[in-house]
Amino acid sequence: MNNNKIGLSGLLFTGIGSIVGSGWLMSSYLIAAISGPSAILSWIIGSFIILIIAFNFIEVCGFLPPKSGGFGHYVEYTHNSTLSFIVEWVFLLSWIGLIPAEATATVQYLGSIIPGLKSIVISASGNGLTTTGSAITSLVCLTFFVINYASILVLMKLIKYLTLLKILVPIFVAVVLFIFAHNFSNLGFGNHAFMPYGYHGMLESITTGGVVFAFIGFQTPVTFAGSALNPKRNIPLAILFSVIFCTIIYSLLQLAYILAVPHDLVSQYGWKSIVYTAPFINLSEIYHLNYLIWTLSIVAFIAPFSAGLVFYASAVKITDGFNEYLPKVVTKKYKNIPLGSLGFVLLGSLAFIWLLPGWQEIVSVICVSLVMLFAMMCLVNGALSKHAGYEKRIHGIKIKGGKYFAVLGYVLSSLMYFWSSWPLTWKGLLVLAIGSPIYFIFHSKKVSFKETLSDFMSASWLIFHVLLLTLISYLSPFGGINYLSSGCSQLAVVIISTIFYYIGLRNSKLSSRLTKHVAQLETA
Repeated sequence: MNNNKIGLSGLLFTGIGSIVGSGWLMSSYLIAAISGPSAILSWIIGSFIILIIAFNFIEVCGFLPPKSGGFGHYVEYTHNSTLSFIVEWVFLLSWIGLIPAEATATVQYLGSIIPGLKSIVISASGNGLTTTGSAITSLVCLTFFVINYASILVLMKLIKYLTLLKILVPIFVAVVLFIFAHNFSNLGFGNHAFMPYGYHGMLESITTGGVVFAFIGFQTPVTFAGSALNPKRNIPLAILFSVIFCTIIYSLLQLAYILAVPHDLVSQYGWKSIVYTAPFINLSEIYHLNYLIWTLSIVAFIAPFSAGLVFYASAVKITDGFNEYLPKVVTKKYKNIPLGSLGFVLLGSLAFIWLLPGWQEIVSVICVSLVMLFAMMCLVNGALSKHAGYEKRIHGIKIKGGKYFAVLGYVLSSLMYFWSSWPLTWKGLLVLAIGSPIYFIFHSKKVSFKETLSDFMSASWLIFHVLLLTLISYLSPFGGINYLSSGCSQLAVVIISTIFYYIGLRNSKLSSRLTKHVAQLETA
């Protein structure tokens, strides 16, 4: 890989390029199917939560020294190796999962565009891939491997031009649909409710519909920290501008989609029963917008494909930072190219494709896993304020009201985990369960098993917290047995999550790494 430095514009393009992926092509349709016209509120609430979480990322990344890879090394400044491993493990799996998600979106859209291809690659239900479709998706991932193998410099130049196109086309699509489609009765002003599936449908769509998925690329610039120019300034700015800009794009697209769906379909079938395999192309066909169909046909390939390229490069960086918990073959390099990491990411991507053959299936597992990472980064920000508050204010990037963003971000992340609904919540718990033996096997090689067990037990509060959230989701109306009311279950999540935030804060420490970093700042 090339070590050329990446400036603010390059980091901004990686952030926007990761956010504007397959999310804008699919999420408007899926979110409306789950929540109806209140999907607009889903985007507003979801983007607000993401922005609160982003503020925590900005403060943490603006104070602590950058390092290419994932976020586990930030946790080591305030907590022990177990929590650092959990964050890195969840982040690695989720980021690898993003690659086949984008590849799957590419194939699903192409299947709807190219005559005769749909029946070959898309399953009869319209929600997944056939065996042939999975094989083609695997080839797309192999293409990501080849391009990333070439050079990070080539990748950054390619991403920059592709992202410019990806920004302009969604705006163009929204404007055109606004001009030709004005079904304002779809908003619920007539006989149809604005919130037909209740407010829990609106909240559920934030995680399962794709709002979280659409924005999870906001932290991509952080993974390029080791290759960034002036990272303490440029990375936070890239994150902030990416989130704000993409919120506007997604909100416009959602409104355009709701207004464009024929009102007789909504009246006759309801939002849940409307099936589109390529939503914006299908709507363009209804209104005979041939020029828009051709534009979408090109971008439907470019948008997820270029996002997949970014995610692949990021996943390789994360794998490099996680290699102490992986077999030695993963660390192998060829002519200074991390061939082992590139191959590991490819194998992980293929596993996702064949185990979860469909865009929504992959996205759901990714989202429920990543919100745990969001919660931990908010906790790290709170711990830094506790142990190095003065230095953080003087030497870091301080956002007004930041001390409240930490606990608020942690609780909101917990709510998003809960909103993902049963049975998806137990899959998030399963991710932690799978990672536990990996931690014990590899970490006990560095220190004694007794010390490894001690670290694990001191971090068990997080696992217990996730277990309680999973139990509440099972008892709630959010996919569960409806034993607890919607209000009571969410109130329980808020109270329990606040308690566990302060348990995690009490569990934090003034580590030697943090002490050394503070000393370096004071003498600089």
